[in-house]
Amino acid sequence: MRAHLDEVRVGIGAFFQPQSVEVRGGQVLFAGSPESIQEDWDRWRGERPKEGDGGQRRRIEASGVSVRWEDSPVSAAGPNRMADLKNVSLSRDPGGTRAVVQSGHARFGRAEVDVSEAAAALNEQGVLVRARARALTIGWTESPDADRVAPGPSATEPTLPPSPPAVIARAARSGRRARPPPTPSADAGAPLVTLPDLHSLRARAAAAARVLAGRVGLGADIGVDALTWRLAQGPQRVALTFGPGPLSIADTPTRIEISYATHNAVASTPLAIRIALPTERSDVVLTVEGGPVSLSLLGVQEGGGGLVDVERSSVVGRVRVALAGDGSTMTFDASASTRGLSINHPKLALETVRGLDVTLRARGVLTAEGEVRLDDLAATLGALQITGSGTLDQKPDHVSAAGRFEVPTATCQAVLDSVPSGLLPALRGTKMSGTFGARGQFAFDSRSLDDLELKYDIQDHCRLSVVPPDLDHDRFIQPFSHRIYLPDGSTTEETTGPGSPEWTPLERISPYMQTAVLTTEDGAFPKHRGFNHAAIRASIIANLKARRFVRGASTITMQLAKNLFLSRDKTVSRKLEEVVLTDYLEQTFSKEEILELYLNVIEFGPAVYGIASAAEYYFGRAPSELNLAECLFLSSLLPAPLRYAGMRQGDQAPEGWMRVLHMLMEVAHKRGQLTDAELSEGENEPVVFWHGGPRPEPRVAVRPRGSMLGGAAEVPDPFETEP
Repeated sequence: MRAHLDEVRVGIGAFFQPQSVEVRGGQVLFAGSPESIQEDWDRWRGERPKEGDGGQRRRIEASGVSVRWEDSPVSAAGPNRMADLKNVSLSRDPGGTRAVVQSGHARFGRAEVDVSEAAAALNEQGVLVRARARALTIGWTESPDADRVAPGPSATEPTLPPSPPAVIARAARSGRRARPPPTPSADAGAPLVTLPDLHSLRARAAAAARVLAGRVGLGADIGVDALTWRLAQGPQRVALTFGPGPLSIADTPTRIEISYATHNAVASTPLAIRIALPTERSDVVLTVEGGPVSLSLLGVQEGGGGLVDVERSSVVGRVRVALAGDGSTMTFDASASTRGLSINHPKLALETVRGLDVTLRARGVLTAEGEVRLDDLAATLGALQITGSGTLDQKPDHVSAAGRFEVPTATCQAVLDSVPSGLLPALRGTKMSGTFGARGQFAFDSRSLDDLELKYDIQDHCRLSVVPPDLDHDRFIQPFSHRIYLPDGSTTEETTGPGSPEWTPLERISPYMQTAVLTTEDGAFPKHRGFNHAAIRASIIANLKARRFVRGASTITMQLAKNLFLSRDKTVSRKLEEVVLTDYLEQTFSKEEILELYLNVIEFGPAVYGIASAAEYYFGRAPSELNLAECLFLSSLLPAPLRYAGMRQGDQAPEGWMRVLHMLMEVAHKRGQLTDAELSEGENEPVVFWHGGPRPEPRVAVRPRGSMLGGAAEVPDPFETEP
């Protein structure tokens, strides 16, 4: 401890005994952990001489003193834990102790506390009888890297993928898309869902109740006139705040009651939070009730947490959470609704989503053994309703879960009208006919994930009866403008479509290209309606095994919807649009049209879009000249075209990649997509790159031997044979 005091006065009594101490101005600095400071204080109290005045306390008064505490060691960026109190006044006499702090700031890791005009009083036994503050702000700052996306490989410096043979070979055997393998993760054995430790929560609640009950007197006046909560998501974003509102703490014979409410200005519809901490082994109860109240009156700032138009947005809620006295269970019953909610958040949509009228309901129980039971779960967005229930049993050695859901039948137009246009910007101006409803169930056990049960019945009778010009079928039977991405991440427009120089009709594309994309991208394309149930199930199994997202279930139609209509921004909005537009493509376009569009707009490399550009860029050939090996090579690029395009830096495809292509040929042969002669010929074909200059010797165009899109029997669904 170090101290610099401007003025110190000591009153001396009989026998030169100190009777009083007065301090005016100065600074006091404490350094060290709270534990070490407490040890020093206890040691000093134990070693100091006995008072000779019968134990009567000396009068101590201090005013205008600044007190600072810094944890140690101190990093270059400053202390991670600190407290700085300004203009502190302290008085102690036989009647007790009183302290006043004009202002103060404290930081504990990511948590920060600011206080102004705080005062406290303890009686002669050291029990708190009064603690008031005019204003108190409690803040929490999330990691500035929380939303940062890890940079991908450089588009201008493409590199070879690591160990590609096993990557695509595994994908080919199962019929899944060829994607890089999941990176081994230390979290692979982590819990599927992070659940609170109920026994620990109950123990902490009991400890807090004991501390408060031991140091707070019955009937004590404890509270804050204006308490504000603040959650910051980095320095570039507006913090999400709640408050100010009054806080009070009361000590009763059986429990500590903590109450917080919205500001008095909204007393007609307050939102109140109450916590009951029992001093005995009874339930800890949290309740929230009140509203409707506008977000602005709750203290939410415009832009905080992505919330906008806060004056026109309101919320109403009712929550009750009870933690059993023995920490064995936690029951919850909650319902909340918003009206006119508007959100501007990059993970939700590229534009502001306005007018969200959402109702949520959840009721169930959580046990200390890791079991969760959802008896009632429901969400409503206008005419769109989803209800469900489920169970989760999470043990140290396994996880099992089961659930069901139902979407009551509603007209498609009513559902579309219920979704704010900001979530479906590509569908503005559309009209729908028909009805939509769904129900389903699932069950799995991590000890046998391959037996996962996934059943659903989707009654999708929706049809887009009116579409904007950008979606109209006739737009794509003539030249049209298509957005492409350049290697530096910028975008530009390119003209393609029937009649344009870069467009290649399906009949003038080597039929081996169909074989290739059906082998590496979507083996069930001829028979599904845009969504592959088996691929979805396989994706869920893979993600559950990895305990993180490692595989999607994208089909050729879904890829076309993204490339034809949508941006690459990863938002909830884009995913919703992708689902609707995939359904639209399957309803409006034939399989041949979908495949033709796909092969003419898909990305094959840096600024290389469409099969004509790809055949030219890699091989100096026309699409009709491509042989089997070249077609499979091009389709093997699709999962990561910018990265894999680096192979073109060499004279021909690497040996390891050629082994992959031969494995893919064997897969296509087993599915009946290649004859014995075609397989034998393909296995002897090199993949030689063209780097400009004289073109290779022209080949006779590969003659089609019949479409593979005629029916499911010609191209079996590879997932049906999965173990």
